[in-house]
Amino acid sequence: MDIYELIDVLHEKVRKHNDYFEKCFEYKDNIGLNTLWLCGLAVMRVPKNSKGKSISIPNKYLPLFDLDHDAYKIKTQALWTDIVFNQDVSINIAENIIAVFNKCFTDSATESFGCCSRYLECSNEKLCVHPEKGEARGCMYKINLDSGRIFYGENRNID
Repeated sequence: MDIYELIDVLHEKVRKHNDYFEKCFEYKDNIGLNTLWLCGLAVMRVPKNSKGKSISIPNKYLPLFDLDHDAYKIKTQALWTDIVFNQDVSINIAENIIAVFNKCFTDSATESFGCCSRYLECSNEKLCVHPEKGEARGCMYKINLDSGRIFYGENRNID
């Protein structure tokens, strides 16, 4: 699969995620490269001059994408690593995009808060039901729900 097919696959997977919100997935044209942004955080760059033979991944996401193996690395820089773009890399990225999305969703919160007034409904549904997913990024109770820890309601499993 080429890079554009991969971007389509990634967009489809992220769009199906419960925490998807408008502008949380963007593939933007920059000077000399295209960048994939999740929740406002850059997770992949595609140099235009590489003709699809390499990509760059921020070092902090390499383990989440399962790309922290030396076999894939071309060059490591301060914050990014250039990776050979091939079928194995495409598969790893596609299989692990949700883990990276979850990390970006949490890391991009500008303010954190304990929970909102929907905590009981969220507990009963076992997930965040806040209609504004972008605002819900800072909910600390959502992190507990995502980890299976429910403090309130009919599904309470923490004393």
